[in-house]
Amino acid sequence: MDIELVAATSSVLLAQGFLAEAGASVWQGATALLETVRRRFQGNNNVESTLESLEQNPRNEAVMAMMTHWLTAAMLEDAQFFNTVRNFVEQAPNSSVNSEAITKVHNDYQNAKIGKIVNVDTVHGDLNF
Repeated sequence: MDIELVAATSSVLLAQGFLAEAGASVWQGATALLETVRRRFQGNNNVESTLESLEQNPRNEAVMAMMTHWLTAAMLEDAQFFNTVRNFVEQAPNSSVNSEAITKVHNDYQNAKIGKIVNVDTVHGDLNF
């Protein structure tokens, strides 16, 4: 399984975990996956914000694509994190995995044209790009 597919599947599993919390029982692996992702990105305001947005609106495909981006970047630089997340994805029961949603998020991510990503904290004066 390639990194981008693992990232897209993880994003969908996280979203489905947030949806399940509102009603039906959630696959326990989704909770463990969420905790793993939270630990990995603790202190990264951008990812924490994306994860919070995903929790608030788990059907938002743009947010899932952004989460896929963050997960992919982290897995490319950290093989251990990739292996841990891949294990969660491989252990997910088929009923937990919405393959249509994964395909959509994966394709959206693959076709995305991300130019520059800029994080701005405090600016005093002009800001030009």
